[in-house]
Amino acid sequence: VHSQKLLYYLPTHLRFISVWSQSYSNFIKEGRSLIPSAIHDQIKQSLFSLLLEGYLFHDVIKIGDQYTSTSVRRTLIGDPYLTYRYLDLRLFAYPWTSTPNNQHITQPKFSNLHTLNIQLQNRASSLLGFNQSPSFTTASTFNLSLVNYLDPIQENINLHSEPYYHMGPLAVGWHKDQNLEQGSSVAVYSYSYDGEEEIVNEVETEKKKNDWRIGLKVAWDVKTPALAFPLESGESYYMLRDFNENHQHCVVAGSCPRFSSTHRLATRNTDTFDFILRKCQRADLLYHSLLSVHRPDLLDLFQVESKVKNESFLVFATEEDVEDGLAEAEGVHTLVEMEWLRQYWVQGHKHALLQTFWTPLITCLAAYWSRFERLTKIFVEECVKGIGSHGERHVLIASLSERQQQRGKWERRYLDRIYSQLAPERQPIKLEPVAFALSLDLSNVLMTLRQR
Repeated sequence: VHSQKLLYYLPTHLRFISVWSQSYSNFIKEGRSLIPSAIHDQIKQSLFSLLLEGYLFHDVIKIGDQYTSTSVRRTLIGDPYLTYRYLDLRLFAYPWTSTPNNQHITQPKFSNLHTLNIQLQNRASSLLGFNQSPSFTTASTFNLSLVNYLDPIQENINLHSEPYYHMGPLAVGWHKDQNLEQGSSVAVYSYSYDGEEEIVNEVETEKKKNDWRIGLKVAWDVKTPALAFPLESGESYYMLRDFNENHQHCVVAGSCPRFSSTHRLATRNTDTFDFILRKCQRADLLYHSLLSVHRPDLLDLFQVESKVKNESFLVFATEEDVEDGLAEAEGVHTLVEMEWLRQYWVQGHKHALLQTFWTPLITCLAAYWSRFERLTKIFVEECVKGIGSHGERHVLIASLSERQQQRGKWERRYLDRIYSQLAPERQPIKLEPVAFALSLDLSNVLMTLRQR
């Protein structure tokens, strides 16, 4: 197909196979027969459970400077305590396995996706040529699935046309998957239906043609022709090794409803609950160690809420150590508010109601944040009284200026009209002003500190 000097090929084109082998060899597409029929049945049940029970949302994401709603509805399922951040939104995974000691028991609609994940890992391992079975490495391991759903007819969404090759209406535009471990693969399971088999909300959909496609192109290359692969129900495709790093892909919407389960190896160094919990515990220790220097009379009050013990206090050898410790603690204070609490609450009450696994974890982080707020207030008051050092005052000014800037971004985000268009249960949960020990707006606090 030729469009404005940009070429893309369908499987019927004579050059399709040669271009595939030369420029897209790490893209593999497999038929439904390679996955056991029992797993197909389990996944179908899980996907419809997620849809009918309200787990799939149109995400509000940021593209460029604009917030917009995704065309597809989606949710995240994966390893316990895992999150996935993309386009200025952090998704919190519903766990697909139970936690140790069965503190949290997963549900079949989630665990079935884990069964599929193991199957896809085995296939990826085989495709990559690993002899041992299973032989999971970074290239063949997945720790989450981003589940997507779109019914182009029922949802009455005005889909944008693919702009470069005119492939058709886009369910998902050209992109590379973000925040994945370097060198990791991506596996996608596709399930679509024509309405003859499935009944959604007790309304049978009319028979629709299954004409979904995935488009592939070499990133930033207008000479190599793009390819478009038809997507049949029950098929899987794999983007192996560095394919995602060097190529872009899009999803061209067909006329029938379609689910996809996209399996990835998300980064684990900064996007897990364990990471932010360790950060908060470290900041708590720093704050209490600093408090032992400046206001030991208040230690008993704060230690009632904290697990920090006197014998654990850090010893600051120099004033520079004190300033570095304060800067680190204040950085975590800002991080837990902006990247965890606000990211969770911006997704609304319905999201929070469904997230039974994450509820106590977010409550834990909120307790740390509340304590950090009150501790910061103490250090600000000490500096205003002239007790804190010149260096500590500058650390507080820098830290609070950054926090003020980030809060301003979030407040402007809440005011974006995209959120006013959401149902009430999907609109952001905002912190009440009383929750802030100093204040939500830190302008006056910063002015007072600068005047010292």
